[in-house]
Amino acid sequence: MPTRVSGAEEININGVRYRTRGPIRRFLASQPAPRMVVGEAGPRGGQRSVVAWTDWRGGIGIQRMDPAKDVDRAWWSTCNLSQKRHLTLPALATTTAASGVAGSWTVGAINERANVIFAAFGTAVRSYTVASDSWGSTLTTLTDNATDSLNIRMGGTEYLVIAYDTGYTYYDGTTWTASTKDAKYLAFWDDRLWGIDNTGLLWSSGTIGTTEDDAQLPTPNSTVTNLFLARAPDGDIILHAATTQGIYAHNADAQTWHPTEPRFPTHPDGGKGADSWRDAAFVSAGLGVYKKITGPAGAVVTLVGLDQDHGLPAAYRGTIAQLIPTHNQLLALLDATTGPSAISRLSAGTFNNSEVVQPDTGRSAILGRDERAWQVLWTSAAGTLAITTGHVSNAYDSYRLWWAQDQRVYWMNLPRDVINPDEVSDQNYAASSTHETPWFDADETHGDKTSLVLCIDTSGMSANETVTVRYRLNFDDTVANQTSFAAITSSGHTEYLFPNATTPNGTVFLQIKFVLDFARGVTTTLTPDVNRMDFYFIRQEDTRWGAAATVRIPPGGDFGQSAEQMYDNLMTAADLRTMAEVTWRDRASNTAGTANPYNYYMKVRQFTGVENTGHDFTSEYQVVLVQE
Repeated sequence: MPTRVSGAEEININGVRYRTRGPIRRFLASQPAPRMVVGEAGPRGGQRSVVAWTDWRGGIGIQRMDPAKDVDRAWWSTCNLSQKRHLTLPALATTTAASGVAGSWTVGAINERANVIFAAFGTAVRSYTVASDSWGSTLTTLTDNATDSLNIRMGGTEYLVIAYDTGYTYYDGTTWTASTKDAKYLAFWDDRLWGIDNTGLLWSSGTIGTTEDDAQLPTPNSTVTNLFLARAPDGDIILHAATTQGIYAHNADAQTWHPTEPRFPTHPDGGKGADSWRDAAFVSAGLGVYKKITGPAGAVVTLVGLDQDHGLPAAYRGTIAQLIPTHNQLLALLDATTGPSAISRLSAGTFNNSEVVQPDTGRSAILGRDERAWQVLWTSAAGTLAITTGHVSNAYDSYRLWWAQDQRVYWMNLPRDVINPDEVSDQNYAASSTHETPWFDADETHGDKTSLVLCIDTSGMSANETVTVRYRLNFDDTVANQTSFAAITSSGHTEYLFPNATTPNGTVFLQIKFVLDFARGVTTTLTPDVNRMDFYFIRQEDTRWGAAATVRIPPGGDFGQSAEQMYDNLMTAADLRTMAEVTWRDRASNTAGTANPYNYYMKVRQFTGVENTGHDFTSEYQVVLVQE
């Protein structure tokens, strides 16, 4: 039963009533939390806590921030994240004209010959003309849809080679020649053209058009997913075959295959992305990517895929269809339409618990990884259009990535080096992009914080080149519940007060994230640029109240207890390891057995007094109690 009091100068501590001299003195016991600094400390921090964003090169994939290590990370961003103190629009992607090929088909191969880009639109091979933005007429017709392609030089002649399951076709600049040798995937090594068919049979060609059978993969039919070059333990570059069960290395002398790292459990998309970059081999399985470095002491395999940390937003969960090395990044073509949904598999009666089932989400993307992180280079519009193949080329004297989504081919200029936006004027930028920070809680998930001001330093701004800032609270990503500030339209320093400039009394949050929307005008060489963002806030402790009382133990005791009993009970309350029940106010309307709103659980934090000597327990104590 809650403790009770009835007098004006009375307190009940741990079930024992005491008289007080004078009223209870109540005070606020909460203390300000220590200042927190995340990232580069701002010059205007004072006693306010601050998160300073000045570096975004940590890449995407962190949904909830660890302040100690994730300040340079984003949850999702379609901005360019390659530079410190520069957050800008990404490179512009250009859509080429429609091919004019009728029917239902996909682009299965893109490659080049003699400074010209070729693409297989279904079975129709056509070349691209930059000046007219046209694909021209069909140059040759394949006997099946393309599966792979190469640009090689053999015997002093440059060839374009296109594989298509049941054979391959090669072009020398004059004549298109078809071979009936099955060739699902191609590679060029040791001055020979190599191919592998659906059954895992490897063959080679020292003279274009003629083939010699080599090694047979020890795997079931239809499990081959790639053929590529990577380093062997002795340092040599050799052929490797990717399968849904892992990787196999080729022994040219013995004409055999042997399993090698990375090994992974059977995966329906295992090995679709496989290539070497910066002396390491990279192999994908779904969204996962295995990185293998081979040295004298053996192979070291690490996981560096898009499934690391917190993964990707739901709209982009698919599978890596291809890995493409470039000068600055390893590119991943992400096909978010691959694989039927679990519901469709169940309805068809083909669902198996052992299989990896990937839902259709319909938003494909291209991402690039440097030595530390992934960033987004391009995203598709919403829909169910598959991204199928890509190729990096110097054709038309331009360093570009070419790729196909459904029945269209796109291209994007690639940087020859990491470009400082302040030092270049001819870079073409996309029309818009979005940057979304992780959720930030100051490492206090359940503690209230108060937002004060958001400071953003920008350059390259105008009425057309803008950044709009939004924020969301407490894990609520509902767009209707977010708050938007006025768009930034001029360069320099911008401050946003919470909740607004009219009533800047702060906004309480448990978690907060910021979303920045970038947009440019019609001039493609201009981009808004965020150089720095500082978020100032106060860390709040829970409100805790304290009470100070002068407790009296009169001669002869009080409230039916002797002075000695009251003394002993007070000493017990001061020494409690748990909370003491404390009441110093009661309402006349309260009846026995009902809750008392002025009943507290507190800890004795200070205890001083004057005690008589001898057998006289009468005394007076200053007691300080604090809610915990």
